[in-house]
Amino acid sequence: VPGSSPGGPTNQYKEKKMIVEKLKSILEELAAAEADAEKCESGNVSAGRRIRKTSMNIIKELKELRAIILEKSKQ
Repeated sequence: VPGSSPGGPTNQYKEKKMIVEKLKSILEELAAAEADAEKCESGNVSAGRRIRKTSMNIIKELKELRAIILEKSKQ
């Protein structure tokens, strides 16, 4: 079946879309944390905790994204 073989055009499109979707997800999470960042600057301790938690999650997601991109470059 054309386009359905491993590494074929369809698979490459899905990988590209996966990278873009992962990046969009990370950016959305960062944008959502902006309100907590403003609260933290105003002295809200709980908002600071939420930002730290979000930051750790984003670090994890960025490492996953990096691994996906690295794997794609090896193909």
